Amino acid sequence: MKDLTVIITCYNKYPMINYIVEFFNRHYTDNIEVICIDDHSAWLDDMMPEWKKIKYIVNPINQGIGKVRQQALELAMGKYIVFVDGDDIPCENYLSVILEAIKSNADVIQFTAIGWPQGDLIEDDKMVWNKAYRRQFILDNNLSFLPHEVGEDMDFNEAFYALNPKIYKVKDIIYIYNMVTDGLTHTLFNYQPIINP
Repeated sequence: MKDLTVIITCYNKYPMINYIVEFFNRHYTDNIEVICIDDHSAWLDDMMPEWKKIKYIVNPINQGIGKVRQQALELAMGKYIVFVDGDDIPCENYLSVILEAIKSNADVIQFTAIGWPQGDLIEDDKMVWNKAYRRQFILDNNLSFLPHEVGEDMDFNEAFYALNPKIYKVKDIIYIYNMVTDGLTHTLFNYQPIINP
């Protein structure tokens, strides 16, 4: 079993997805698996990044984020699972901090994100991209994502935290949440990512 599964969800996130792909190709190790599900983006072939060690799945039709998160959840084989949105930025210490934190064997690892470009710290229980979830806890409690276009992460976390999971909090800022998108179509084509906030 892998220690960690990274789930990347993507729909029309070019060119931001290129940075995500490059990051996880560069930081890939044998104790992680990386799965990217593209929900039928309207990409041209010459825009595709080099996936290398990332398992890349293209849905034949657009299903919406709730169904895509559940699809990825069913494919994941790691002891812990993290979710990365295709237009956000993991910091350089992202994987190392999470892999150290999961040694706690907590049911959920909560870490701090920073919103770009405002710079606000984000420690929100409603989001899925600032947490690492223990997969067995999800399986044991039959948790799943509802097929919603929006709010699927809030519903999932409401059900998750209602079960009184063991929580481990990490103070490190390891994730940059891109607030300059509409969540469906990426419109900021000249974005320059901040790697070390």
